[in-house]
Amino acid sequence: MGRGIVLLLVSVFLLGGVLVGCSPVEDTVENTVEDTVEDTVEDTAESHFNQGNELCRQGRYDEAIEEYTKAIELAPQLAVAYYNRGLAYDNLGQLEQAIENYDEAIRLDPEYAAAYSNRGIAYFEMGHFNYIPGVSDPHFFELAIEDFNEAVRLDPQDALTYYYLGLSYDMLLEHELAIENYTEAIRLNPKDADSYYRRGTDYSSLGQLEQAIKDFDEAIHLNPQFAAAYYNRGNAYKKLGKKAEAIADFEKTITLSDSPFLIEGAEQRIEELSE
Repeated sequence: MGRGIVLLLVSVFLLGGVLVGCSPVEDTVENTVEDTVEDTVEDTAESHFNQGNELCRQGRYDEAIEEYTKAIELAPQLAVAYYNRGLAYDNLGQLEQAIENYDEAIRLDPEYAAAYSNRGIAYFEMGHFNYIPGVSDPHFFELAIEDFNEAVRLDPQDALTYYYLGLSYDMLLEHELAIENYTEAIRLNPKDADSYYRRGTDYSSLGQLEQAIKDFDEAIHLNPQFAAAYYNRGNAYKKLGKKAEAIADFEKTITLSDSPFLIEGAEQRIEELSE
């Protein structure tokens, strides 16, 4: 990935972080189906929906899908059931099926911000495997960006969507736009070490090393075990000619990391600085 590409690879993507939970039914079923189904059927649809949520919380996604499907059969206009079934498929790695369900949730409720956001994450997941920025087809990231932009239009307080917008722009090597979105994510969630870290990698990519170091500092302050932040701060110090600081960060990387990529890179840089 070149300069910016390596920076993107040195920590694990937090993919699917919003996909674990399932939306609670609350009074959604009652409000949605009261005009079209009898009370006994409504209760059954709600029962299947809530059972799906419980199974989803237990990580029993195949069974959750069965329950959401039964709820949908009884209340086919229930957007949240399609949405939650999409979450279950997403957690199983069945991204195309997840997207189909998010599509239907959005068709039924065009203002469903979370459905746009999670569909965007699914597109992101489909695109990032074996992706080489500047070489591979960026189609999935372009679709993801469309969905994320719609999601933040509908819900401008969702820090995680801005974070994924930043990731998507990083994949397109649009570092300035990535920085804008990480900055918004930080404004909404100032305790998120990953947003500082990602913004730091973009500042490094643009050669703004002092600003990058400030962001890595904050990422490490928020998460002292953040090996990738030490590694990239070490790289920034190395470029600035701050040999002692760089070596200290690379040594810390080796201590904290279980990534062969990071450990090998840190060892190589210590050797270079020791010559």
